[in-house]
Amino acid sequence: MKEAEVQKKRQEITDKAELQHQRYLHDLENVIKTGSGKRVMIHLLERAGIMSQVMVPSEPDRSYFNEGRRLFGLKLLQDLAQADPENFTMPVMKYKQD
Repeated sequence: MKEAEVQKKRQEITDKAELQHQRYLHDLENVIKTGSGKRVMIHLLERAGIMSQVMVPSEPDRSYFNEGRRLFGLKLLQDLAQADPENFTMPVMKYKQD
């Protein structure tokens, strides 16, 4: 395969991945526009334990599990902030109080 063909194929893959990511962010933005969507996302973030202690003394496997769960939650929070940066943080605080 020629270098130009490789570059073209690589660009097509990159473009497709970017389109899928933008579609995901758009979908996520639509979800969090609803009250029920915000509540579900907040529940998932709480379940992920993003604000919890991950270390369990003398149980490294449990600590690793907790950290993996927390990292997933942090990535979800990052995606939510990217999908709707101006309108997600404040609703999180509002629904957290409800």
